[in-house]
Amino acid sequence: NDGRTLAALARARTHQGMANMAIDLYRRAIQLEPGLNLLHLNLARALAAAGKHEEAVAAFRAFAATVGRQGDSQLLSSVFVEMGNTLFDRGDTGQAAEVFQAALAHPESQAQARIGLAKVSITRSDYSAANNHLERAFEAEPRNADVWHTWSMLAAEQGKWGDAVTRMEHALKLRADDPELWIQMGRCYRKAGRNEDADKTFATACDRFPEQQARFLWLRGIKLAQ
Repeated sequence: NDGRTLAALARARTHQGMANMAIDLYRRAIQLEPGLNLLHLNLARALAAAGKHEEAVAAFRAFAATVGRQGDSQLLSSVFVEMGNTLFDRGDTGQAAEVFQAALAHPESQAQARIGLAKVSITRSDYSAANNHLERAFEAEPRNADVWHTWSMLAAEQGKWGDAVTRMEHALKLRADDPELWIQMGRCYRKAGRNEDADKTFATACDRFPEQQARFLWLRGIKLAQ
């Protein structure tokens, strides 16, 4: 197989949730075509998806160094945001904040970098800073679902479940094809004491995402018949 064919197979495996299989395929593709830079980026993404955060960060750094030399500002800004998110998921909020700050130097990633900095601020209980970052992100991209999702997280951390629900409803309207947002929406309703709305949300998601039916039935408290 040539490198590009292996890369196509790896992308398919990633979309199917088989990140570990994708990692092996990307590594084989890179051996065949080491000069294809996007293979290195996609390997980093697959490592992050598989929860191999340390390896993913190293791969993102190597890719960023290569892209930096080529002067591709848009791609570099995207890499900084993805690397920041990987560091954040690893629990390294200090380094994540530094990388998100670096991403702010690129206008293409202003909103996503601000969202990242807001998440870091929430973990530090600096709610005022988080809100400021999200306001700036909203100015840049008012229809970005991640802005509203993170704003909902901020309200939830402060125990403001009414605000959390309203903001999550905005996020879901903007990205209704994301099953994770349906889960967060249902949980917000539950925390706000709106159990009927939570059940309706999970029931709708059951129909909308049949491949994840068992997951949404479980969230409703219903067991699938064996």
